[in-house]
Amino acid sequence: MPEELIDVIGNWIENFGATLGAIGETRLIAGEDDLAHILVILGNGNQSLGNVIQGLVEKEEVNAWLGNWLQAGGNAAISATEYEVFKGRLDETTGSYNKIYGDVTQSVGAFLAALGRLDDQPKRVIGNVIQSLGAALGAIGSLYVLNNEELKGQQLQAVGGWLQSIGTALQAIGATRRYLYGEGVDDESDTAEDEPDND
Repeated sequence: MPEELIDVIGNWIENFGATLGAIGETRLIAGEDDLAHILVILGNGNQSLGNVIQGLVEKEEVNAWLGNWLQAGGNAAISATEYEVFKGRLDETTGSYNKIYGDVTQSVGAFLAALGRLDDQPKRVIGNVIQSLGAALGAIGSLYVLNNEELKGQQLQAVGGWLQSIGTALQAIGATRRYLYGEGVDDESDTAEDEPDND
């Protein structure tokens, strides 16, 4: 299987996970819900898997490679933390601190990946930046939870989750276009340059 296709698969797995996580975070606003916790656990786990797949094949650009592995670690930490909190083996305060570390790591990783794709992957750069902002919002939301403003914190986490879903969708679309049409065509402006001048 071509590495470019493996990269596409990794991107869509990451997007699937981000969307599951966003749904879970949104459900948590309405109150504690077993399904919500499970969606967050599975969502971040799938995001981590998608990042690992991308990290294994995207080795040419150091920033993108490192960014993917940082995101994988951050998502795995959040998934594991959510599982331990859900099972009652970890208190909410420690869990919130762990989520902050995970989200910050993920945010830094997404930003590094954006830097690594500046030259030829504009759609993925935009997606990575949106994802980075979403993860940062998630960390801020956990800070609010630590300060006993749980509702506001959960709302910020949900907004951050949906930003990550949007960002990873853009990345996946960019990776798919790149696989189908070649280098540098994940943005519509690239194809416009190839159209003949009829004047």
